[in-house]
Amino acid sequence: CGTHVRFTGEIGLLKVLTCEKHKDGVRLTMLAGAKAYAYMSMLFEQGQKISHLLSVPMEQLASSVEKLQAEEAAAQGKLQQLIRNDLLQKTEQADIREGLVTVFGEGVNRNDLRFCAKQSLLRDEVQTIAVCSLEADGSYSYLIMSKCLPLRALCRQLNQLLDGRGGGSDELIQGTFRKEKDEIASVLREVLHG
Repeated sequence: CGTHVRFTGEIGLLKVLTCEKHKDGVRLTMLAGAKAYAYMSMLFEQGQKISHLLSVPMEQLASSVEKLQAEEAAAQGKLQQLIRNDLLQKTEQADIREGLVTVFGEGVNRNDLRFCAKQSLLRDEVQTIAVCSLEADGSYSYLIMSKCLPLRALCRQLNQLLDGRGGGSDELIQGTFRKEKDEIASVLREVLHG
């Protein structure tokens, strides 16, 4: 079945794009002739452009991109560590008002919010910690931990007042607030001080 040719030279260039198992056989996606040539030419041109942008021979494109990805991952790791250390320093220097510490950062991931909150709660004078991080969309991720407050019961009230979403347990709640920093700080003081 399929297209028949008188001799194989009629097919010309053949490029197999995909080969995947299908039922009891194999399904191939391929290009032949002028379409295969145009596709390969486009790939070659793209390779040349990337080679020029990276200043490496085309034969080294894959290893150069892997190196760039590793460097970018290392830089991201260093940046996250700096952001974490900054938030940790803010929690250590923050005013403690009736056992409550409220701290704001920017671009802090949830794991680091949790780490900084736990570290702050190790201090005897800290009973409740609220850490918030400004996100790219203007909202604030929040994580609140407490040694003494029933946070689960307070979560709904906070989310209603601060256009928030989230939940958790009596010891920890987390989510997102969609209000400005000053309003968040004011509401947190009011609700978490009782």
